[in-house]
Amino acid sequence: MAPGMVIEATNSNGTITIRAEDELKRIYFWDDKSKSVKLVPRWKRWYGSLGAYSPGGGLRVHAVVEEGQQHFCCESEAIEWLDWQNERMQWVCTKDGLVVGFVVSEHPSGNQTAIAVEVWRFYINGKRPENLSGDQSKKIKIFVNGEPSATQVPIGSFVPSKPMKINGRQYAGRAVDLMKEMSISPQDVERVLIESAGKEYRDGKYTVFPGKCKSGYCSVTLDESGRVVRLVQ
Repeated sequence: MAPGMVIEATNSNGTITIRAEDELKRIYFWDDKSKSVKLVPRWKRWYGSLGAYSPGGGLRVHAVVEEGQQHFCCESEAIEWLDWQNERMQWVCTKDGLVVGFVVSEHPSGNQTAIAVEVWRFYINGKRPENLSGDQSKKIKIFVNGEPSATQVPIGSFVPSKPMKINGRQYAGRAVDLMKEMSISPQDVERVLIESAGKEYRDGKYTVFPGKCKSGYCSVTLDESGRVVRLVQ
């Protein structure tokens, strides 16, 4: 987010308002609560993005927040990304690729609130999408200094990988990028798939295989065709 920008987004969890006080300071407003957070820049890519984040903390409000850019080789992989954690985050997006998700939970004692907020700007081959599927623009409002805005933020130079077949298995471009980021080899992927102790199904579309590889714990997500969609450590 650019300094002075305000984003208001509504999903099934409610409405969140995010105000950028400067390059890294954010104030989050929801219900009758608010939380001021100083984001920390990421110097190494984390699940495809640099951007900035805060891991949480605080006696009354524990806020885990993140924002950044996500680069994809094609729109279908961007839409696939939105399936990830959607049950929890309830993503809403604009047709030009602004994505916001958040969830709030209250401790049974009523003494602590936990909130997770993520703000992403999607790019397809270095450009904003023009008509991203699932457009919910009416649920997102953007203002700069009180005025409606479509402020442009500089685009990162990351070049997303294209889908490819490795050792007979198809990989999404996104999965290839994550493998590079996490130093996970195709052999590691196959080892996890073979040795996985269990399977987790999501919406009948993907199967998640948890297991171990040389770099430690890893879970591999396949679609119905056996294509590797993503990896998580």
